[in-house]
Amino acid sequence: MSKAVDIDEAEFGTSLWMRLRVLVRPVAVLLIFGALFAGFVTSYKPQRPNGGTVSLLGNEIVMLDWVTLCALLVVVVALGPALVRRRRRFPGIVRKFVRDRVAGVAALVLLGLVALGTFGPVFVAENAFDPAFQYNPPVGVSVENFIPSQCAGTVTDDGTTCIGDDTYLLGTDGSGGEILGAVVHGLQASLQVGISAAVIAGGIGTLVGLLSGTVGGRLDTVLMRYVDLQMAVPSFFVYALLTLVLSTPGDLALMVVVFGLLSWGGLAKLVRSEVLQVRERLYVTSAQAAGASPLYRLRRHVLPNVSTGVLVPLTTLIPLYVLYEASLSFLELGASANEQVSLGRKIAEGFQESFVSWWEVWWVAVFPALAITGLTVTLLLTGDRISDLLDPRSY
Repeated sequence: MSKAVDIDEAEFGTSLWMRLRVLVRPVAVLLIFGALFAGFVTSYKPQRPNGGTVSLLGNEIVMLDWVTLCALLVVVVALGPALVRRRRRFPGIVRKFVRDRVAGVAALVLLGLVALGTFGPVFVAENAFDPAFQYNPPVGVSVENFIPSQCAGTVTDDGTTCIGDDTYLLGTDGSGGEILGAVVHGLQASLQVGISAAVIAGGIGTLVGLLSGTVGGRLDTVLMRYVDLQMAVPSFFVYALLTLVLSTPGDLALMVVVFGLLSWGGLAKLVRSEVLQVRERLYVTSAQAAGASPLYRLRRHVLPNVSTGVLVPLTTLIPLYVLYEASLSFLELGASANEQVSLGRKIAEGFQESFVSWWEVWWVAVFPALAITGLTVTLLLTGDRISDLLDPRSY
């Protein structure tokens, strides 16, 4: 008889060990979020370059890098074990992408852009410039020879045309800065903002939605009323207001935190709705009747079936935040021109050139615009496919 009780405990998680093991990952995620916000609150300095730094083991970490590091740790801890358990599904996911040519091409382009933004900064300097070579055209592009201050490529025999070569693959801007460096580091900044803000919003929205849908009652009413109130205040406006109050020209770390803290309302409502539906299904009520603990039911039945509903809107939030960052930087409310590289800021600079018309030095604005467009479009096209990795209903 005691053996049957032991089996029930192992199955439904009523033993102390099983309960503690179930709590390991949620507690780890909460601790990482706590470290993220503690580092931001204690070390953020609006008047310092890049919002200041966080000291960790004798190293100074730039604020945006600190936020990104914590966000990536959350992703690894929260999703890593699930991805490992479902690794046999990966060939099926790859086959789906191959059959869907649009999604397959989008995924390949996205991987290329992510690789460029992740590893490119190691090989391409962020602020490499030479004032002697302003407005040099990209490789293979011809412009009138009076446009570049000094042609780094080939000058035609009559001296009227400058042809760009591989000295500056994507050309240079009005200060002699390489557009390739701006694109590479701008992609990195866009990915940091998009992923970090989505992770923060996803964590808070999921927690609030789970609490509201699981506990119910007065807590549900209070949380949903707060969500309605928060959704009435655009995070875009709050960030712009904070830049004025703090007298800062704009900072990407502040942008991430504001967007993450104020953009989870819709996700919380979605999670709550999914929880309310799942907990009434037969397999959940059967587990409850068999003696499964609430924590077991939440972890084994509710979360796996809610994960898809969370993952899809999260992947659409990333390109949204990328566009927010580019738009604010274009308006000079995002990345500071002298401290942080931004694709939106570089596009604005391309249209502000006073020496010549912008279309005569089109590469200054066009290449960053192509990068931001490619990143957002491919993120949107591949976003819904990512949900297949954790979707128990697709197999």
